[in-house]
Amino acid sequence: MILAANYSDQPGSFKMSLPLKKYGFEKVTAGSDYLFNQQTNSIDISKTINSEDILLMEITGEPK
Repeated sequence: MILAANYSDQPGSFKMSLPLKKYGFEKVTAGSDYLFNQQTNSIDISKTINSEDILLMEITGEPK
């Protein structure tokens, strides 16, 4: 799964939580840009990016 986020106006924080079942993942491989939240079985992402940056993040894991 690849996520892309772009802030075109001001620097800001990018925060979201992705439920694993919705995207068909059983387990998620550890990554430096996101954390696996075992309690909610979701991926928690929290990043701050500049307005000119495009954040491209790949999340890999084991399919169900």
